[in-house]
Amino acid sequence: MRRDQLKSQVLQEWQRWLQTQPIDPRRPTDRDTLRFFCELQDRGSPLLDFRSGGRDKWQIIRAWLLSEERVSKAVAPARPPRRRGRPRSNPRVAQASKPPGTHPTGRGQRSDSNGHD
Repeated sequence: MRRDQLKSQVLQEWQRWLQTQPIDPRRPTDRDTLRFFCELQDRGSPLLDFRSGGRDKWQIIRAWLLSEERVSKAVAPARPPRRRGRPRSNPRVAQASKPPGTHPTGRGQRSDSNGHD
């Protein structure tokens, strides 16, 4: 089967698959393309019987869906979890913000001109 015919059949199968899924067909995501691909694999679909040239077949199918605007391009990046509680202070920053000549313990002791306490 030629590549353009295969792509057309994959796009048709994608549309059928979307109708069976509990997702908004106007806003499928990368995760949905992966689920679609995995289901094709599990079924042993002949749609996956093509030469990939060493590339990941899911990435090829995903690229086809993106090029036809069947899936949203922008996926919100995962945010790291917010830390709770007081922010931890950096002792180096705290020392740098003290006036010159202040004792490192923060007790306000100053050195004399000879460098003695």
